[in-house]
Amino acid sequence: MDAAIDTLGYSTRKHQDWFDSNDAEIQTLINERNATFVAELRNPNAVELQRRWALQCSQLQKRLRKMENTWCLSKATEIQNYVDANMAHQFYEEINTLASGWFWRFSQKKQQFSIALPTP
Repeated sequence: MDAAIDTLGYSTRKHQDWFDSNDAEIQTLINERNATFVAELRNPNAVELQRRWALQCSQLQKRLRKMENTWCLSKATEIQNYVDANMAHQFYEEINTLASGWFWRFSQKKQQFSIALPTP
């Protein structure tokens, strides 16, 4: 198995989504968080390891949210540019791409947590 990994390496994924699993900074944060978690499991009474793990989880979550916001803003700007330029074909292609993936999952979560207002 090691020979195959050394020769071929790990596969990299290319997809249109806000999350880039190949980002080096994110991968470093994930690896650090995982290493701290393993150390914490080996020594569950270490308060410093628990604090470090919580801090690393927080940093990772902030970075991922920042990436998601940046991606969403760039997509919104791109789609708005298609609308402004009367490029209907590209506009609908982008909408369909979003609707088939990220946008659909977002709308499902939004519906899941929506609060029904009482009718008068």
